[in-house]
Amino acid sequence: DGDVDVNKKHIDKGSRFSPGTLRHGRFTFPPAAIFVGTALLLNAAAIIFGSGFGGKGSLRSMALVENEDTIDNSVEVVEERRIIPADIAEARGDDSKKEKASIPQVLWQTAKSHNAPADVAKIMSTWSSLNPNLDQRLLDDFEVISFMMQHFNTSVVKAFQNLPLAVMRADFFRLAVMYHEGGIYADVDVSSNVPIHDWQYDDYGPIMDSCDVVIGMDEEVHVSNWGFASVKEHILFQEAIELSLSRFLQGVDVSYEHFVHYTTGPGVFTDALVYLARKAGCEWDGKCCRAQEMYHSCRPLLKEKYGICYV
Repeated sequence: DGDVDVNKKHIDKGSRFSPGTLRHGRFTFPPAAIFVGTALLLNAAAIIFGSGFGGKGSLRSMALVENEDTIDNSVEVVEERRIIPADIAEARGDDSKKEKASIPQVLWQTAKSHNAPADVAKIMSTWSSLNPNLDQRLLDDFEVISFMMQHFNTSVVKAFQNLPLAVMRADFFRLAVMYHEGGIYADVDVSSNVPIHDWQYDDYGPIMDSCDVVIGMDEEVHVSNWGFASVKEHILFQEAIELSLSRFLQGVDVSYEHFVHYTTGPGVFTDALVYLARKAGCEWDGKCCRAQEMYHSCRPLLKEKYGICYV
């Protein structure tokens, strides 16, 4: 994942988030890093709950982005989890009068520094080689926190800084940058094998032109969070951000094997998609293979309702 040591590598070949990409390897932390979580979470709780998050339901009264209107918290609707004004994050397919937004031709990536090893730099260069008009932006740790401080309010930044692992901050940042800026996100170990506009076509042309969001399946349970593309301020990333913050504030159980996935990673991203799919009226049988079941059952509805292309 981004925001991790690019010198530490575990090969995990063959995955993709679109027909035009390939994941070569995952860059991870040493396993010992997991055990720092408990102490940091105690500190995080003290900081966060002392800074105005308050009690049950207070997330819905917090503006996620700086200088936005205060949300009316007088009505308790647990299912909604709104911390971003709804008028800037509506499903784009619901209003035919809205001007069609397009996915910005900007690639966002993160790493601990700009000094990538030669093999990683080679993978990263495939994007610019095949897409000469693509604006490729690699952010290091300092630039990531600067971005968060510039575009999000103090409460969100404090929560972000107190996520117990760097990989969790990398997970959260990709959701934040997609919501605020839009574009394409890919881990530094993901290559572009064909030009972006040749990835795949649907009835309306290239998916990068006809879709508001492009996502893919990581495995049968989870949607990929190591690569996606989106217009800015899309409801999918709104839901994922809100759910991630909510789970962090409820407390992270570091003894749970998949606490990273559940709090900031593909688990929370998949759950956000599940929420939207159910809201759109999509149903499927079984509980074990959500990503696979949504792929087979919900793609037309997701495209019609939210402009999400699940490839």
